[in-house]
Amino acid sequence: MLSGSASGHSGAAGSQAFADPEPGVAYGYTRRRYAYPGGEAPENTRLVEAVVRAARGARRGLGPPRRPGGPALTP
Repeated sequence: MLSGSASGHSGAAGSQAFADPEPGVAYGYTRRRYAYPGGEAPENTRLVEAVVRAARGARRGLGPPRRPGGPALTP
């Protein structure tokens, strides 16, 4: 999913941060609460995949990400 030039760090309660110059992504995520009994935040995998996929699509000129069958997602 990430390139070999990506670097980052995971932290307490499932927080995670990284930068990957290939797709042009910088990602940071913190949780409001610790997951019980602890460990990584399971939602991070889906979030990172979506962010990297959107960044790669934007770099290829595919435009903004879209909901399936819906309009473009805008900030």
